[in-house]
Amino acid sequence: MTTQTWMIYIGLAVLGSLVVGYFYYRKKLETKLFDEVFEQSKMIPKQKKNTFLLMIFRDTVANQKKKAKTQSMAKYTNPKYVEAQMLIMKKALNNRANVKDKNMKKALTLLDAYLIWEKKKIS
Repeated sequence: MTTQTWMIYIGLAVLGSLVVGYFYYRKKLETKLFDEVFEQSKMIPKQKKNTFLLMIFRDTVANQKKKAKTQSMAKYTNPKYVEAQMLIMKKALNNRANVKDKNMKKALTLLDAYLIWEKKKIS
């Protein structure tokens, strides 16, 4: 084999290990997020659990885009804001086909992944 062939193999191996590392890191962050949400969801009534979780995931996705490290919890102390957001989340959960917002679609995907993760954790 020539030197060029070996360099291609080494380059592919490095690229492959970077891809595997990236997915491992994302999975680790996702599990950390799900653990935190699991602890928070214990305080929520079961009737409003999915809508509240969707609101949390939507805010998480929106803050990721902004590269914000902390969420502003002040808006959650306003009951009118929370109730209005819960209605929007309920509408999105009831009719997922009408959701156009990219953040909401990602939040719905995160919610589905979280519900599967939660079932695995409980059992």
